[in-house]
Amino acid sequence: MYAKDVSPVVAPVPKALVILAVCLLQSERVKRYLASRQEAA
Repeated sequence: MYAKDVSPVVAPVPKALVILAVCLLQSERVKRYLASRQEAA
């Protein structure tokens, strides 16, 4: 990230977004939501 002139303050943001996405995908509420959307399609 530093080679692409990204500020050190902003560099951890993509990693944090990935961690947040993984946590959400593991939650029961999101699993139920995705399952209900799949049935409707």
